[in-house]
Amino acid sequence: MAGKFDNFHKIEMLLKHGRVRAATQFLYEQLEKYPDRIEPVLQLGAFYRRRKKYDLAKIIYERGLRKFPKAPALLSNYGNLLTDLKEFDLAEVYLLRARSIHSSHDIVRNLGLHYFHRGKPKEALALFELLVEDQPDNADYHWHRALCLLHLKRFKEGWEAYEWRTQLHPNLYPTRKYKKWCGENLSGKTICVTLEQGLGDALNFLRFVPLLHKLGAVVFLESKPVFEGVFKCISGVQLIDSDERVESIDYYVPIMSLPFLLGLTTENQLFELDQPLAIKERTAFSFPSSGKKKVGLIWAGKKTPKDRSCDLSNFNFLFFNSDIQVYSFQFDSRKSDIEKNGYENFIIDLSSHIYNFYETALLLKEMDYVITVDTSAAHLAGLIGVPVKLMLLHYSDWRWFEGKSTPWYPAMTLYRQHQPDDWSQAILELRRDLEMSEE
Repeated sequence: MAGKFDNFHKIEMLLKHGRVRAATQFLYEQLEKYPDRIEPVLQLGAFYRRRKKYDLAKIIYERGLRKFPKAPALLSNYGNLLTDLKEFDLAEVYLLRARSIHSSHDIVRNLGLHYFHRGKPKEALALFELLVEDQPDNADYHWHRALCLLHLKRFKEGWEAYEWRTQLHPNLYPTRKYKKWCGENLSGKTICVTLEQGLGDALNFLRFVPLLHKLGAVVFLESKPVFEGVFKCISGVQLIDSDERVESIDYYVPIMSLPFLLGLTTENQLFELDQPLAIKERTAFSFPSSGKKKVGLIWAGKKTPKDRSCDLSNFNFLFFNSDIQVYSFQFDSRKSDIEKNGYENFIIDLSSHIYNFYETALLLKEMDYVITVDTSAAHLAGLIGVPVKLMLLHYSDWRWFEGKSTPWYPAMTLYRQHQPDDWSQAILELRRDLEMSEE
């Protein structure tokens, strides 16, 4: 049956009104009604994939490929699903087959994302370079190109491309009443640094804020209640609330634009900066005077955009040593894992003493070292110089680059999954390093 096939609007309306069952039934009806068209297969497979019902999506795609074995869109979408499932080798086969049949922008992008999430930034970059060359105004292509460049430490190109994030997500970067700073002379001027993205991003990029003061500017830093005590420790900076307006401000700048606008393109310029936090106060919490080594532990983080958690039971080896006392900094619902695992006698829960980042920092300062997954607390501990053992997924954020050390925080050691969803080797390396340090 020829002609345009477009049921997207109806499906979206059903889902908007919470009619998931009706949407599912409608998609299956379309599959029966149009057996010789590929669109119902693509729609139903994508529907299940978006809802993370991967087994059902796999059935739909496999059935579809029996009927349409050379359909590039179907091959590519199935490759995307297999990438979600971390079946990387098989995913690459389908994605390359799709590209060999039809090298459309969407198919090239899918292959680029596959390499990106597989931890192959060089291969991903080559594809996003092609896409940017062909569509120079596409913010999505520039954004992924930027992430690849930064992962590869190609900072000059990377920071410039990273500016495309404001066009990719304009709702996250609202227009301010004052002018956006684009590198103008700041001597005698006032500038407000605005926060963006996650809490960890703000902490990670704090190091660049004092540089504006050195350029002769009066610097205001947008803050949130959770940051207030920590941000007050930064010299040469005045704090304002995110919704506060100061009439005398000349410019504003998103905090993650600072490396680009300050021209920080080498590792020396980026990483050999004084850490901005000098916290001298001591916590009011009374630690047991047992003489035991204090070890902080955070095993779970947010589940979006990806779950970085590591099951608490993986760290039970810490309890083998009676000279170690483990302190939990887990303050969300996952703190219940302590009781679920029966570890109440081996872990002291600090969650009731954690109100904001400043209180957290005071407690972190008392630790001999901290073991944590990729959370904002990892950045906080790194900023104040606490030794950190950071547990990373098989493919992690661009800022962790490659290797076991990180230029962001000299006292931090990285432990990476060797295979997706498998912490065994990372835990083994961590355990071996800790045992060697105790000898």
